[in-house]
Amino acid sequence: ERVARDLGAAGNIFIPVFFAQIGINADLDAMLKPSVLGVAAVLSVVAIIGKMASALGATGTRVDRLLVGLGMVPRGEVGLIFASIGLTNGVLDNDQYGALLIVVLLTTVMTPPLLRWRSGSLRDRSPNGCHPERDRMTTTIYHNPNCGTSRNVLALIRNSGEEPEVIEYLKTPPGRERLVALIAAMGIPVRDLLRRKGTPYDELGLDDPKFTDDELIDRMLQHPILINRPIVETSLGTRLCRPSEAVLEILPNPQQGELRKEDGELVVDADGRRVDESATR
Repeated sequence: ERVARDLGAAGNIFIPVFFAQIGINADLDAMLKPSVLGVAAVLSVVAIIGKMASALGATGTRVDRLLVGLGMVPRGEVGLIFASIGLTNGVLDNDQYGALLIVVLLTTVMTPPLLRWRSGSLRDRSPNGCHPERDRMTTTIYHNPNCGTSRNVLALIRNSGEEPEVIEYLKTPPGRERLVALIAAMGIPVRDLLRRKGTPYDELGLDDPKFTDDELIDRMLQHPILINRPIVETSLGTRLCRPSEAVLEILPNPQQGELRKEDGELVVDADGRRVDESATR
């Protein structure tokens, strides 16, 4: 953290210079050649197939594998760095360099709408849909027993007749791959998962927009308390359940009776129906 903080100012100067140099090195005439476009198309297809195959071939996971595969498609800074080194050292010519730039741009631009599409289709899918593997999925809650909202969400899950898998994430934090998959499944920006109250958020200066998504994820892995809670994963989708009633939108089973929050607020009536408190005032 100290190194990142000390080098932050230098990064703010040199990172834009790096990207500017990438653009300066690009030969637009070369990039528009049919042969270069053809090579870029082939490389893009190979890159996408490789990432999708590795994700779809994974077993023993409840995460939507297509969603994970789509999330791995972009070729970002690492690809640009190697392309730049290759051009500088004469390993790549302008045509090859241009083809690699096109691959990076294409995969980076195409991924966000594809992730939104897949996340939306998972949220909208009914429990009686054509994916029995997801329908058998056990509900999982990433839980903090010291949090009232998290306790209320757990109570709502149990009120549907299901005993979920409870992961106390402060004791057993998710790994990077798992955390990235959860964020992708929720379809929210990485920054929206950060918790400020009662965490080192301000001490780490996380308000600063200089932090990339990867850097924010690094901070959450180093300080799991920064991960907002509770995250609930069911066969109908994955949500950051704040307020606690949000979990009702993704529970596959109906509520089985009256339930009140810890503060006494009625959430579900005796018939298992969600109560709109504003309508009862």
